[in-house]
Amino acid sequence: MTAIGQASAAHFSYLDHSGEKTRTQLHFEAVDDTADNSGLLDAVTGSIALVGTALGLITRLPQAGTVVSIPISTLSPGLPADAMAQREHAIRWVYKDDVTGKKYRFDSPAPVDAIVPTGSDAVNMAAAAVLAFKAVFDANIKSEVGNACSLLTGRYVGRKS
Repeated sequence: MTAIGQASAAHFSYLDHSGEKTRTQLHFEAVDDTADNSGLLDAVTGSIALVGTALGLITRLPQAGTVVSIPISTLSPGLPADAMAQREHAIRWVYKDDVTGKKYRFDSPAPVDAIVPTGSDAVNMAAAAVLAFKAVFDANIKSEVGNACSLLTGRYVGRKS
């Protein structure tokens, strides 16, 4: 799989006098994941840092952060999707920072039937797919302050939930 044709994006965020955030999004060279890209990745991140510094020369706002999106693969989705694969249906997951205890949430779209028992909106946390997802999630996801996290629960939600 390759990301050729998909540019890397950098989101430079700034704070104004009232504390409101604004951001500028710029695109950079695409990274091809079919080869060793360590040099290209270093070059792209170097370019992003350089542009961030240059933007600082032309704005009065202090920079609040930079978020970089580097597509590493392009999938051919094979449309149309299954009739039940609707973005309005989702699982709302809750997870917590293992150090601070702060809870967070995110949604994953179009859940498979096997993870939500019939007549319920609670995810079966013992379902094989959920156990596999939880293992990967807990091993890799960090809180916004960099602490380890644990996936707690999931609940089926629909449009306007």
